[in-house]
Amino acid sequence: MRIFHWHHKKRVRNASRGFSLVELLAVLAVLAIITAVVLSGSARGRSGLFLTNSAYELALFVREAQAYGVSARKEVISTADSAPYGVFLDRNVGNSATLFTDLSNPLNNIYDSGGGELVQTLTLTGGSTVFRFCGTPVGGGAEQCSDAGGPNTLHIAFKRPNPDAIITGLPGPVSYESATVTLMSPYGEQRTIQILVTGQIAVLNN
Repeated sequence: MRIFHWHHKKRVRNASRGFSLVELLAVLAVLAIITAVVLSGSARGRSGLFLTNSAYELALFVREAQAYGVSARKEVISTADSAPYGVFLDRNVGNSATLFTDLSNPLNNIYDSGGGELVQTLTLTGGSTVFRFCGTPVGGGAEQCSDAGGPNTLHIAFKRPNPDAIITGLPGPVSYESATVTLMSPYGEQRTIQILVTGQIAVLNN
């Protein structure tokens, strides 16, 4: 009887020692999954904030070009007080935009990368990229988009004394009465900037 009683106590003590290896691995796997989900959600949230910030930065970049154009800000490289200023977008360079001053003769309101027209470059942050840009032709017609056989480059220029936008797409050139620029985050979220020929610039709610 004593021997039986001793073995019984031993079995009870062994049964209450804690998790088995399999149980421990299962708990760790569950914790890993929860951590991954939380971190993924946090990364998506940060990405959305970066995207919104990039949209407003690009809108302000266009507004800056408008202010320079209307006030005839003169660059050291410029020989014309009334040179237009603008923002240039290339569908093959999705993470940046270029602020330029038009120094061509005659003026064409288009950015020439080899003509010393570069003033400043804006680089989008947080993995945000220019997903596409579209323009509505002057006089009507279907919207033309860079991801659907439309313009390869978009030029948004401003020239004193009016704050109106001169919107041009290449190849063509094609004159637009309005344009939209859509940014995308690494998670597929989108923000759109609208530019009207009247000079209005706005970030739209997607």
